[in-house]
Amino acid sequence: MQLLPIYKKWILFIAVLIALVFATPVLADYLGPNRTETVTVETCNMVRYECKQVNGRWRYKRTEDWSCPTGHDACEGGDKGDCDEGNHSGGPYCSREYGTKEVITTLAPATITGTIENCTAPNGWCMTPTNLALLANEPLVDRGKVILLIEGRFNGVTFACPSDTPSPVMTCSIGLQEGQNDFEYWALSSWGDSSEKGYSSARVDTVPPDVGLDISGVSGTNGWYVSDTTVTAAGADATSGVASMLLTIDGGANWQPSLTLEEGVYTVTVSVTDNAGHESHSSTPVAVDTTTPSISMSVAGTLGNYGWYKSDIQVTATATDATSGIATFEVSADGGAYQTYTPITFSDGHHTIRFKAVDVAGNLTETPLQEFYVDTIPPVVDLPGSWQLGRDVSYEARDAGSGLLALRIVIEDENEKYAKLAMDRDASGSSYASHLDWNGEFRNQTVAPPGTYLVWIKAADKAGHEHFELGRVIVPQPNVLFNLLPTEEPLVSADLPLPPAELSETVGEPPAGVPPVFDFGGGTSESTGTTEGSTQSVLLSTGTGPAAATSSPGILWGGAAAAAIAAATAYALEETRKRKEAEEAQAAAVRAEIARDKAKDAEKGLTKEEKKELKAEQARAHDAKVQERKEREEFGNLSAEEKAQLKWEQERDAAYAQQVYENWLAQQEIREQMAENLTDFKDRQEMRWDVEQEALQEAAQEQREQMAQDARNQAIAEKLTKFEEQEEANWVAMQATIQEREAEKSWLQRTWEGTKDARDTVWNWVDQHQSEIALAVGVAVGVAAIALSGGLATPLVAAAWVAGAAVVAAGATAAGTVILNNHYGREWHENLLKNVAISGVAAVAVTGGWFLIQGATSAAGALCASNPTACARVEPILTAVDTGEELWLQSKMAYQTWRGDSAGAADTALELQMEHMDGGMPGNAIAKELGAGVIENVAKYGDEAIRLVALYGDDAAQIIMSYGDDGIAVLMKYGNDAIDLINDHGLLAINVMKVVNPEDAKELLEVLDDDVLEYVVQQSPEAVDALSRWSTDDLTKYGQELALRAQKDANALAAAKKLVSSGPIDPKHLTEEQRALIKTIAENSTQYGDEGQVVLGKWVDQGSGFVEVAKDTGSVHYNPHPDMWDMLGELGNENQEEVAWLINRQVVQTGIDKGLPFEYSLNGIKPEKVDSEMDAIERIWEGAADIDTMYANVKEALGSSYVPIRMQELMELCNAGYTYSFDAASNSYILIKP
Repeated sequence: MQLLPIYKKWILFIAVLIALVFATPVLADYLGPNRTETVTVETCNMVRYECKQVNGRWRYKRTEDWSCPTGHDACEGGDKGDCDEGNHSGGPYCSREYGTKEVITTLAPATITGTIENCTAPNGWCMTPTNLALLANEPLVDRGKVILLIEGRFNGVTFACPSDTPSPVMTCSIGLQEGQNDFEYWALSSWGDSSEKGYSSARVDTVPPDVGLDISGVSGTNGWYVSDTTVTAAGADATSGVASMLLTIDGGANWQPSLTLEEGVYTVTVSVTDNAGHESHSSTPVAVDTTTPSISMSVAGTLGNYGWYKSDIQVTATATDATSGIATFEVSADGGAYQTYTPITFSDGHHTIRFKAVDVAGNLTETPLQEFYVDTIPPVVDLPGSWQLGRDVSYEARDAGSGLLALRIVIEDENEKYAKLAMDRDASGSSYASHLDWNGEFRNQTVAPPGTYLVWIKAADKAGHEHFELGRVIVPQPNVLFNLLPTEEPLVSADLPLPPAELSETVGEPPAGVPPVFDFGGGTSESTGTTEGSTQSVLLSTGTGPAAATSSPGILWGGAAAAAIAAATAYALEETRKRKEAEEAQAAAVRAEIARDKAKDAEKGLTKEEKKELKAEQARAHDAKVQERKEREEFGNLSAEEKAQLKWEQERDAAYAQQVYENWLAQQEIREQMAENLTDFKDRQEMRWDVEQEALQEAAQEQREQMAQDARNQAIAEKLTKFEEQEEANWVAMQATIQEREAEKSWLQRTWEGTKDARDTVWNWVDQHQSEIALAVGVAVGVAAIALSGGLATPLVAAAWVAGAAVVAAGATAAGTVILNNHYGREWHENLLKNVAISGVAAVAVTGGWFLIQGATSAAGALCASNPTACARVEPILTAVDTGEELWLQSKMAYQTWRGDSAGAADTALELQMEHMDGGMPGNAIAKELGAGVIENVAKYGDEAIRLVALYGDDAAQIIMSYGDDGIAVLMKYGNDAIDLINDHGLLAINVMKVVNPEDAKELLEVLDDDVLEYVVQQSPEAVDALSRWSTDDLTKYGQELALRAQKDANALAAAKKLVSSGPIDPKHLTEEQRALIKTIAENSTQYGDEGQVVLGKWVDQGSGFVEVAKDTGSVHYNPHPDMWDMLGELGNENQEEVAWLINRQVVQTGIDKGLPFEYSLNGIKPEKVDSEMDAIERIWEGAADIDTMYANVKEALGSSYVPIRMQELMELCNAGYTYSFDAASNSYILIKP
């Protein structure tokens, strides 16, 4: 009967347990311990009663009670007796009272403990996989209670550890995740309660940090960097965070956060440590090459003069790069495209070359264009082989390569008996032609006797080549017949002389050189990689000399002619043979001379054996050249120029041969005729010989004596003639030099020298009139002082002018006197004191006299003003004085106008006008019109006041007497334009015109009430100026409001002016001064205080848009002075907009910092634009937080290419955390910060 209920209880328990298991994920509600137990038990108390009077009545009263003792009552006393009014003798008694009571018992609760296992935490972080071990215990095992499950929260997420079999002891292990792990847990008991909460926390990081390397440098090619490169250790750890990031290079012990790498290849090792203690390492190679390749160029060849090479040259180059190595090396010759480098060979001509090298890192070196000039061919000289003295012989030198540099002619006799004659010719260009006309004299004017003389011509080109050409000039015998016959035996080749030493002398030593070696590149890659270098170039010029002149020989008749023809024929044949031999000998001699020069150069610094070997080598080279020439002649291997030369020589020889043959035929006839003539001549001579022999001998003797005398006379005459010719030539040369120098002089020099006589006359006149000139100087300085002072001055000022005039006059005169004495060579102090005294006294007299006259005339004017009757008696005198004053003022004004002193001329014109107005009185006589009293009052303010009264009459006098110096200042500045305003508005007009011109002042005075304008005047002059800058329409509509803000506008404009002049403005890097100025502009451009709601929106004008809303509601708003934008325009368009935005943003930021609410009004937005405006506003808050996306959304919504400042203001509010709501009643967005 009792088993069934027990079975049902277990089924119910298991069902509840299953439900709890499946419901665990969603339960996890903490119950807490609840182990109180209530039990009803029987109670027994012993109660003692005593008879006592209570409140006037006798009765038994309970005095104490206690639990029934075990075994006996333990109560002293008897039974209950009487206890009332009548009898209260009853004694104390005890009674046992029985009842029940509930006893509440608290039992031991379930417990749970948590332990973090497997945690190695040197830095408070578990570095290995870790778990939380939970242990739950149920103490009421004797009552059949068990732990149902363990549950709790892990980082706020509920968890439960169910068990298949509930038991008094339950365990649970939970793995910890990366990062912070916070647990709270408890055990659920079958009692129906839970244990107390347990808490455990642990931080877990089992993952090493990520490691990286940031490289900052200019990337080249092939993974190289071409600038100094900064490497920075980088790393990340998502759990415990990075504790340190360090790196080192090439395994070194110096660990740093970053390093700058220069040229080289490095291994960069990075070590990153997280806060848990994990370390990660990585190594990265970094290659840096900051140096461009180096290119070294050299030229192999014989360097001549003036940068020309005398032989074919080979240009070679090498490219090196010590770090990354050479990737490509190219060459461009004669302007061609770049090709892979090979050595380049250049022959005759002008050539260019450049090289380009690129290293593996991408650094480039490109050499500048190099120029080379090559000339391997010596000059050519055309000169006849021989000619007779008196012929005008033409010669020509040619050089098609570097061009001719110099040409020297040397004439000598073969025995070097006479002083050689050397002549230099200025030869240049590709050819030089001239003629040789020798007069038969050597250098010491020795006349060459009959014979044959050598004429050498040496031509040198710029490259350094030289060519020697030999010709012969024949000085004939005095007898005409024998003049045509050879006077000396011709020389054979072996006897051909060498060129004289005089031909080796150079005309202007040409610059020699050595083969250059050029180095390029090797610099840092921050440059272009191209090294500038010098280039060698020679400019060639061409020209031709004068054509050779010809001369005709004398004409002979009869037998003399026949003899001459025969002699000429024989001479021509002989000369042909001699010329050929001489040409061959000359060529051989030149080659020998060149070979000797080369040998001498080569032998320098050689030993005897080396010199011997060198000579042998030169001999072999000479034989090889001779053999080569023979072979070339034999096989036709001649160059075009050599072929042309050979053809010309063949044609010339053929012509000579034909001429010789024809002359031989003619010679045969002449010889036959000569034989007959000679026979007749001998017969006649023999017949007359005896008769005339004695007479002939006497005549011969006389003739010889006469000839000797004639010769002496002739020699003297010739010497005199030569001397005269030389003197004439020298005079002509001197005149040419003078003319050249005259031509070189400037026009000014020639003009100055041409006036020497006139200047001497002036000097003499000045010297003779020193006293008069000193007096004139004193007078002139005095007049100038009067003009500069204006003619009026107080006594002290006048004294200063007098003293100054004296000093200036004396100084000028002293300087002139010293200069004059120096010119004539006299003592410097001669006449000095006398001239200085005259000049100084004259200046004092003129200047002082004028000021005395002016004082007197002013006194007279004042006297006449107060005593007109007395002045009337001397009217003619006063009129004359007044006329003098007017003439003086007219002269003074003319002088000031000529000098360009417009201000002084204007003042003088005013004085002249006053003189015209004064009625003929001397001095300032305007007092006639105004009366003595007015003039006396005005005169207290000085001459300027009197001048104003003279100009503007009674109005000026009243203003001066009413407003004093302020009135004078305004009248002097604005004149008549100010008088009406002062008469209408008084002192207020004067105060306003102190700041602005009459036109602006009139606008302010007419538009604004006087009290409003007076308020602005009291603020400051700058406030008045700022107010005057508003338009008439704005002043009319909002004058009182603009007056109230005038001082703030002045402060803002002053700050803006200072901001514009503070220098370049970089919005991202403002100076402290610029920030302060922008803040000042923003504060003073913010209207209606700085508290309360800030109104934003579209600017329309002062009475519309968001400004209208702000004014109606008395809200804070940004409304700058209209001149602000124009002032910022001096920064340029881009800076103007950026600085304007900085000021706007400062206003918004001030409201944000104060937490003020903002209202964005749609007032002023065109109806058709309202939807797009609202769309743009809402996109700011609904779009992404980054500024670029905001800009893109606003542009798209507004259909605009830019973002207006009003939208930028809203972006600032959005980024500051403001939220918006739309108020339809006010047609505005309300923006507040939560």
